[in-house]
Amino acid sequence: WVDQNGRPITQRTHLSTTTFTVAMRWNITARGRHIGRFVWLPARILPYVGLGVGAIRYSLWQDGYFVDAGDLSIFRDHLASRAWSVLALAMAGADYNLGKRLFASAEARYQLATASLQQDFVGFNDGIDLSGLAFSLGLHVRI
Repeated sequence: WVDQNGRPITQRTHLSTTTFTVAMRWNITARGRHIGRFVWLPARILPYVGLGVGAIRYSLWQDGYFVDAGDLSIFRDHLASRAWSVLALAMAGADYNLGKRLFASAEARYQLATASLQQDFVGFNDGIDLSGLAFSLGLHVRI
């Protein structure tokens, strides 16, 4: 779509999410091995899978020019929506033993979540899809 001067209409869209989750993880291999009555050696690599549930809060806003579906006129507006929803997640990853108490971790996580649009988006029945794949790297210290 273009405005009255022939320039394309523009919009800015911002979406941010915050998640709170609880997950269970299952190790695919043994965490280590006993080499004596009181000596235990952790495995060098510990792969795992997991499932979880949680809550997600999203904040969406769009600012710019829009086209009226009724008369095709162009208007400027700022639309916003914020809400909470539930989510489910599946994850897979591995911990890599760097030393006696230090581990590097890599994880892939897919979360499944949808939410209804609120505030300025009331009447849009499709809702918002908050699902997606995320990757993370980290360090763990065992105390």
